[in-house]
Amino acid sequence: GALVRSFVAATDGSPWNGEAGYDSAQKVWEFKKGDQSGLGLQSPLFREGNDNATLFAVEAKTEKVVGLLRFEDDSPENLTIRLSDIIFAPSFEQSAHQVEAVFLTFSKIFALGYRRISCSCDDGDVEGKKRAERLGFTFEGTALKSELIEVGQDALVSRNICTFAILNSDWNTGGARNHLFKKLYGAAAS
Repeated sequence: GALVRSFVAATDGSPWNGEAGYDSAQKVWEFKKGDQSGLGLQSPLFREGNDNATLFAVEAKTEKVVGLLRFEDDSPENLTIRLSDIIFAPSFEQSAHQVEAVFLTFSKIFALGYRRISCSCDDGDVEGKKRAERLGFTFEGTALKSELIEVGQDALVSRNICTFAILNSDWNTGGARNHLFKKLYGAAAS
């Protein structure tokens, strides 16, 4: 649809919305799964199932998609869900748009009674780890050799996965909600 096409335009490395072109494989897709060479619309990122959803962040002024939040492993019976991807156009990474998208989405998830939102990233994904901590997630641990990834025609490499989570108690009384609220509105607003 139009949102997916707009998102592809925001993250494919072409000049967009006043920014210069960039290497999308390095800046946006380095640690992501799916079609990293052209982000074809058949990418697993955009295939919906019963336990996942992609939410697009749209800038109010331009009405252009500037990022997305991708959730998977929705388990209403256990009141848990996993944030699998946060992808924003480079000029919106670490922006108020990103923080607000996370804040509003997490607020809704916890208001629905969920107890846990988790996320994970490759142990080598320094930016992914920083993002998780910046958004209020708590580091839980590293699963060593938890996945095999293909690096060549005949080569497989072990992948270590770091896991982070925000619990409903972290959100409601533990400071995670206030942490994001202060990032959006300043210390005086809380």
